[in-house]
Amino acid sequence: MPFFNRFFLKFSSKNFDKNQFQLKDATYKLLYESFKLTM
Repeated sequence: MPFFNRFFLKFSSKNFDKNQFQLKDATYKLLYESFKLTM
């Protein structure tokens, strides 16, 4: 899981403005759901 942990830390960093964060957070969630399905 280190890949997704790094991903999450990057996306939850406060350097992102709100719109950018929401977009990336949605992308992260989508990738994470796909990842869970393949396990």
